[in-house]
Amino acid sequence: MGLSWEPSKIDPHRTAAENGILPIMQACETLVIRTPTGEFVPGLADSWEISSDGMSYTFHLHRGIKFHDGTPFNAEAVKYNFDRLVDPATKSEEGIDHLGPYESTEVVDEYTAVVHLKSPFAPLLDGISSGWLCMVSPTAAKQWGPDEFQDHFVGTGPFVFKEWKRHEYILLEKNPDYWGGPAFFKHQGNACLDSIMFKFVEEAAVRSGTLETGEIQIAQEVPTVDVERLKAKPDIQVLVMPGPGTGIMLLFNMSRTPTDDLRIRQALNYGIDQQAISDMLYQGVMEPAYGPLSPVTPCYWSGVEQMYPYDPEKARALLEEAGWKDENGDGIREKDGQPLVLEFPTHGGFPLYRDPAPIVQAQLKEIGVDVNVQNLAAPAWLEAGRTGNLNIGILDWRASDPDFDLRLPFLSTNADAFAWNHHNNTKLDELLMQGMSITDLQERCRIYEDIQKIIMEDAMIKPLHVYAAIYGVRNEVKDLKFDLLAPSMFWAFDAYLDK
Repeated sequence: MGLSWEPSKIDPHRTAAENGILPIMQACETLVIRTPTGEFVPGLADSWEISSDGMSYTFHLHRGIKFHDGTPFNAEAVKYNFDRLVDPATKSEEGIDHLGPYESTEVVDEYTAVVHLKSPFAPLLDGISSGWLCMVSPTAAKQWGPDEFQDHFVGTGPFVFKEWKRHEYILLEKNPDYWGGPAFFKHQGNACLDSIMFKFVEEAAVRSGTLETGEIQIAQEVPTVDVERLKAKPDIQVLVMPGPGTGIMLLFNMSRTPTDDLRIRQALNYGIDQQAISDMLYQGVMEPAYGPLSPVTPCYWSGVEQMYPYDPEKARALLEEAGWKDENGDGIREKDGQPLVLEFPTHGGFPLYRDPAPIVQAQLKEIGVDVNVQNLAAPAWLEAGRTGNLNIGILDWRASDPDFDLRLPFLSTNADAFAWNHHNNTKLDELLMQGMSITDLQERCRIYEDIQKIIMEDAMIKPLHVYAAIYGVRNEVKDLKFDLLAPSMFWAFDAYLDK
């Protein structure tokens, strides 16, 4: 398989990178599996019960499973893994959020573990089913410590981690002593494939080319310009799978002038044409977005689709109303002698964030707004967002539960992480916390509808497009099972090559 970029970490409890999780989830398993239709089915746990107050989850574990190093998988291992996730020394970048308000794990007996929460957390099973919460060997993790464990990774899965050769590949080999696998899969026993090599092929044209020649059987993030050409090849399938999440969105800093003015934020919404951006950059393969959630995300509210149609004249009128006028005829509006300039730092190494910026810049210049685009390295880009040293940020979040998609980038107390609006809307914060804790799906969706309304009525963001995972797969690859609620991920246990 050709990966589009190399992760910085492949320890599931430490990384936030999907490209770190994708290889490891072939070697590392979760207590619960969320099927592509959203149902939760047994993984390493045969069954579970949730207390009536939503504060504890009892997991009954499958017996006789061992980690690749021979360490027994049991309730003590579950406790170790969840405690490791919340340990500050682990420096978890994402998994800790999927565990929510975790308090402790109680070991009832060898195969019964009770997870206790500080408060109800509706998406806990969704989080526990994600690769970020897969079970690693306590023996190996203790032996190597948080920094070195990823080079000696040990899980329970159908494949065994063999090597991470930096800048080249991650290699997995078949586990000959696999426990057989959950009933969720098509077969039980050992994996069909002998090995999987995840090669780092960062040049998009090279990924497409090596897919065509057969040097790789799977290509991640096929460039949209190649989609139609590759679809015409009789020996290649192209899979375009829109995913849940926020989509790629611009976040407007509400604590910094001039984007602290609602009229300015509304004008930016009317003045940016996301359909044109999708057509220009992605040949329409990535569909335009209209709100803070993609249409395939649970609790999506379709009312966002009518809120900000592209209307540059309305944008100009709002800017005039806010007192910004082009007094000197240079095409850029001024107020009190100051030009209307917005700071827009982007992630210069990540095309999904970098490439829309110059088009946004050109579109906003048409309505008299000057945008200073800066292509930064990841650390500087993250620092600009966290500190509020920007007017426009660009971000997306990809998760199958609306809590993970909206609480992390929109809860005001997450400003040091990804809440780059820097808002002080207490009503929004209250609703985000309610949505996290209420378990009734209909009631949750009513809350998330209100959240989507607030975000768009306050013009906190400009949605650009829905992220779609685009894979090229050669026809000899059979029974690769994609997670349609997290389409960047797949399971290779059932997969085989038919040549």
